[in-house]
Amino acid sequence: MRVKQVHNIAPLDALPHLRPTSFQLWVMYLRMGDQPMQTQFRWEQLPRWKKALSLSLATLGMIAFLWHAHLWFDYGARMPRAPQHETGRIYPFQIKCITLYATHAELARFRASEALLYGSWLVTFLMAVLWQKAWAPLTAHEGTDGKVVFR
Repeated sequence: MRVKQVHNIAPLDALPHLRPTSFQLWVMYLRMGDQPMQTQFRWEQLPRWKKALSLSLATLGMIAFLWHAHLWFDYGARMPRAPQHETGRIYPFQIKCITLYATHAELARFRASEALLYGSWLVTFLMAVLWQKAWAPLTAHEGTDGKVVFR
């Protein structure tokens, strides 16, 4: 019994105006063989100063996150839940939906860690948006020799 072909499906290069489907991308990925995998982001194309700025902002963001997390858990565990006038812990603030009381210096330290954390994340986000063209993900295309080419 012979199966009648209902649709003529054109090969991928015959229809360059169509984007490959996820299945076609998966097949092309499997057919890559021993080709070295290219990085998804074009890190090597960024200028040296942008790389340095990116790494320093990532480091600053991680330090800010660890410092803020340390203060968050430390203050949440040891700060009083009622004002203590004899120790100077009279300034209220909220952690974990609980009102705690701290000294002016402790509260300033906590607010500074918050500002550094949110500021570093905001600057990193804005930097990524501004450099979006350089960081655009690569798309896979099937080359003339049948291997996958990233552009």
